[in-house]
Amino acid sequence: MLVTQSELAGPNYVHNRLKTRACRACLWTGSLAVQAFARNSRIPTSSNGCDHPAAGPGTEQYLYEAAAGNIAAVASGAAALSGGTRKFVIGKVEDFGSPLESRWMGEVCKASAGLKPERANEIAKALLSRYEDKLEKNTPFGFTFSQLYDVEKETPKPEYLRMYERMKDEFRGFGLKFRS
Repeated sequence: MLVTQSELAGPNYVHNRLKTRACRACLWTGSLAVQAFARNSRIPTSSNGCDHPAAGPGTEQYLYEAAAGNIAAVASGAAALSGGTRKFVIGKVEDFGSPLESRWMGEVCKASAGLKPERANEIAKALLSRYEDKLEKNTPFGFTFSQLYDVEKETPKPEYLRMYERMKDEFRGFGLKFRS
């Protein structure tokens, strides 16, 4: 920061083998780095939370991973600035994802504002229990944009929207307060 005269700190991390930010080690490391900046500097801190889920778009695991990373980041003192995900091209699969994943990240970040780190830690542990055993094997591949969205109307297909709303209900049970 002294060399580049930056005005924003963004500690980022991705597990080298699992290729996700939502594994236990990355959640801990990212939270620790963000808390260190928040407590010891006046530099605004951003975090990508979990824009690198192991699971593919349109799956519950994808939403769990994205939520775990963003809840941990926000409760630790970061502004989650990425707003997007990095699954739009995987290998030869194009259009791998949809805008609903980015909406999820934004809604989770807003709903997490004000959470104490201790509560965020409890939520992260609960979420890890839902997907941690699938990070290395049996990770759901996910779906393309045209599988998740009505391409003509550019709206989520009903089954995807139902899953999304069901997940929001589950997260309300953790104490997150969604605006809609």
